[in-house]
Amino acid sequence: MSTRYLLPCQCGEKIPVEAAQAGQIVQCPCGRNLEVPTMLRLRFLEAVQDEVDYGAGEGWEFRQGLTLVGAVVALAAVAGAVYFHVNRPKPPAAIVVEEAFRDRVEDLTLVETHSWWEELRFGLYDKRPGYQEYHDAMKAYHIRLGVTLVILGLATTTTIAGLVVILRARSRET
Repeated sequence: MSTRYLLPCQCGEKIPVEAAQAGQIVQCPCGRNLEVPTMLRLRFLEAVQDEVDYGAGEGWEFRQGLTLVGAVVALAAVAGAVYFHVNRPKPPAAIVVEEAFRDRVEDLTLVETHSWWEELRFGLYDKRPGYQEYHDAMKAYHIRLGVTLVILGLATTTTIAGLVVILRARSRET
């Protein structure tokens, strides 16, 4: 806090002055020029303490709040995407890998070849046990992951836009 002194005018107005203005001329709103007393004589004037307004310019504005919310949502979306990726559905063991299938075909007897043909005539994966559940689980996984990535993109865009607005406002202040 700095100390200001009230310099009286003949019109009755009291002009606040600082010690740094000692010996200078100030103008009263009535139009009179007043000479600020020297440092020694200032102490005889009425003194007032300046109150510092900590709320002005120090608080959070909408743009800071928007940036913070965007960053928090972006972090939550990243955490969600990592969670979905780690917990993605695993294919059932009944789904045959094509290379393993080819290796075994050459060693089949005629009866085994016919039974495999019966199993595969409608497609390799269509009738396999567990395939439909796996297919449905993968579809739900891709939807959840896609929504999470869209939220991540929006939150990141919001955060970047908020930071740009903050930086532009700071550059205008200087």
